[in-house]
Amino acid sequence: MQSESQRGSTGVVAATPNWLNDRFLQEVIRKAKNDGSITLYHDCKIRPGGRDGFEHASNLFRTTVHYRRRSMPREPREQAVDLILKIDRGLLRSDAQFATEIRMYREVFPAMEEVLMKIGEAMDVPKYFYSSHEPRNLIIMEDLFPSGWVQKRELDSFDDGKLCIEAIAKFHAASYVIYEKSKQLSSISKANVDINKMTSAIDLLIEFLCNQPGCSQMGTKLRSLKPHFQNKLKQLYSPPNSNHFISVLNHGDLDVTNLWYRTHPDSKVTMIDFQSCHWGTPTVDLLGLLDLVLDRTARRTQSDRLIREYYEAFTGYLARMGYRGTPYNLQGLVKELRRCIVLELLHLAMRYQRKNDSSANENRVDRSTIDTETQQDLSELLRRGLLD
Repeated sequence: MQSESQRGSTGVVAATPNWLNDRFLQEVIRKAKNDGSITLYHDCKIRPGGRDGFEHASNLFRTTVHYRRRSMPREPREQAVDLILKIDRGLLRSDAQFATEIRMYREVFPAMEEVLMKIGEAMDVPKYFYSSHEPRNLIIMEDLFPSGWVQKRELDSFDDGKLCIEAIAKFHAASYVIYEKSKQLSSISKANVDINKMTSAIDLLIEFLCNQPGCSQMGTKLRSLKPHFQNKLKQLYSPPNSNHFISVLNHGDLDVTNLWYRTHPDSKVTMIDFQSCHWGTPTVDLLGLLDLVLDRTARRTQSDRLIREYYEAFTGYLARMGYRGTPYNLQGLVKELRRCIVLELLHLAMRYQRKNDSSANENRVDRSTIDTETQQDLSELLRRGLLD
């Protein structure tokens, strides 16, 4: 086995673990293919898996496994598979996050795949190969990049947004069906999110407003409502109950880094990183897409149209899977989105923080100022009832 050290965006070098060797990878492929005859015929080169400029929560490695199998005469004797390996860094929340993602791949996705296969559909997620909690939290899955999948920056077209909306609607619909059939899978209920970190992002935006000429009155009012915002976020991310709108399985962390796109042989979108999955209101994912994946122009001009597309796709998938009726109408979905306006404030704070971090790295702007676009977006939230 050959290996290269991985250097993350923090500058910390992640060495390849000693146990991550050819023998280990051979056993992974044997178990994934249920074929004990498999042997490797080429050394596995372990390569860094992270992207430059991105700070990943896990140590990522890539490799290509070349193997032979004797027990499948109709398949090519020599085959290869591209894998990405996600290993935890031992951070405070990593055990819970890995436990969620491992359970998603082992239990929840197969149940969702089963209901989708009956209508000729499939799960749009990377293929799962292996996971373990020993010797470290580890997940091994298909590496999308060699197969022509790419990542994009913020989306500026309706067509790309519609692809994402349809993928989310299918994910939500399949989860809704299995949730209604078996409450056993509903135990993935508490999101692996840090409410304090969320409110800190909002706090930072508010404090900048308070110190910004012409914005101090708005900032002071928002500062007085910080406990209210925190409570609203806690309610949105709490386990489902009878007061919830409906309960679907949210991805929980939709942004540009967790969506991959393919154009050949057909246009598709797939999601990655399922460590924040939880049952709750579908607005978590829907607003995540509209606020953090679309660019500002598309967000302002296409959101209403994409909300309608989501509703039609979601109810369409339910109908195809034999669900009678609809759990809500379009007006109910719009009302729920308005109820969750605190998420839009959070996303605005996240975009502002991201913009400032990028600008500070390029030494282009004073981090203590609020840009005009952010002020305009915040004024729009106030007009739509953020303070109500």
